[in-house]
Amino acid sequence: MKRMTIAELDEFVLFWAPAILRRATAERDTWTIGFVQSIARAYYKRRNWMPSPKQERVMRDLVAKMRRAASGRQPELTPDEPLIEAEDEGEEAA
Repeated sequence: MKRMTIAELDEFVLFWAPAILRRATAERDTWTIGFVQSIARAYYKRRNWMPSPKQERVMRDLVAKMRRAASGRQPELTPDEPLIEAEDEGEEAA
């Protein structure tokens, strides 16, 4: 597998990490929370830091898991009732 590029690392930390942390917090997955926080900490503290091959593999697995969840039906994100209620037929929009 090819090494992670700086752009891929930026995408992970800026886009994927917050979503992964939200999901891990909801699932009470303390290992994932700690891992993502440590990656973000290293990213922001050391200018030229790059993850090890093992860290890259875990990061890619976490992103793949999020993508699989996003491509599915996402039952945990779908409310029983619609978020926006339809207007009553008798009322007009202002």
